[in-house]
Amino acid sequence: MAVKIVEESTVLTLDFWEEEVIYCGKAFPAGSLACDALNIPGEVITQIETLCKKLNQFMGTFNSGKGDAALLPEARMCALNLLELMTQYKPFSYISKEHFRTMITKAFAPNSVKVANALIQVQRTGKLTDQLADKYTDGVLLSRLLPVLAHLGFSLRVFQETMLPFAEKLHEAEQRLDITYAEIFDAHFPKEPTFEDAGGWMSMTNVTQQYLTISYPEKQQPLLVKRMHYVSFVGMLRSDFFEGLRFGNAPKRCLNCGRWFLTTNGYLVKYCNGLAPNDPQGRTCRSVGAKLGGGNKENPEGHPIKRIYETRRNTISKCVHRGTISRELADMVMKIAEEKRTKAFLNNAYFQNDYGKEMQQEAIVAEAEERLNRDRVMSK
Repeated sequence: MAVKIVEESTVLTLDFWEEEVIYCGKAFPAGSLACDALNIPGEVITQIETLCKKLNQFMGTFNSGKGDAALLPEARMCALNLLELMTQYKPFSYISKEHFRTMITKAFAPNSVKVANALIQVQRTGKLTDQLADKYTDGVLLSRLLPVLAHLGFSLRVFQETMLPFAEKLHEAEQRLDITYAEIFDAHFPKEPTFEDAGGWMSMTNVTQQYLTISYPEKQQPLLVKRMHYVSFVGMLRSDFFEGLRFGNAPKRCLNCGRWFLTTNGYLVKYCNGLAPNDPQGRTCRSVGAKLGGGNKENPEGHPIKRIYETRRNTISKCVHRGTISRELADMVMKIAEEKRTKAFLNNAYFQNDYGKEMQQEAIVAEAEERLNRDRVMSK
């Protein structure tokens, strides 16, 4: 349950205290925000990316030296539409939409482009002082808010592409403990991160940290928190993900609805507490799972998505043993199968219409061969 606190954090700021993360005035178990972001549908991210294209075009004019005021009206409309779309999904639904709409309206005002252009020129001279900064307040707001919005689609896409495969391995862990997660982390990620890794799983720059005291009303006591400021959502979500793992909190995919939920305290649960889809009695997935398990225990077996995936994995393993397909082809088949399994859990329409057909052996082997051939051509 989220707890309201007095201080309001910015959209790219997290406060960490013990096993909790505080975001936009609410406190959650660490790892909750990242788990929420895993559930944002791929088609929604595509819509976000479309809106971000116009914002990136507008931002590019500032990067080249002078913002184009003619692009402002369309950019403002995209920013407002983006706000409406993103706040329909957690963790962005925790943001105060009215407050953020006021910020967008102020930042994307006609005079802001002129002020932002003047600010760029002063910054290039190296003569910007704290006293002069007040003169450029509107320009500063636009210059800070525009990249946050423009990079949102990219941030979510990168976060899911790099974290979903890792989350799948955490999902399969039989022990929900921080030690187990550390072992999985060590096996999954490279030992020495490179700059190419910075956008995916390891942030190496552009994060600031401070310690400060905030008020936590429910406990009626001040808290000394570690406050982290980020320049992108991918860095913020990744940080929350890993902080949660440190305390034994990790995502688990519900075996009934396919959505990700956070497990804490080492509990080995298989169903979330959300409402079960299409259940006429309005029960939670956990209640449905208990029923499937005989009234008391959750039953991890029998989900059609998992059953189809396991069938394909077993047949491919037998093919390798018999020598009818190569290990290289088998590895590619299973990589594609894992991608399709994840997509099926996140997208019910895909599961109902295409998942079974695409997971048939002939179809998935042909797709794997095509991908291998394409990779070979591209590597030449």
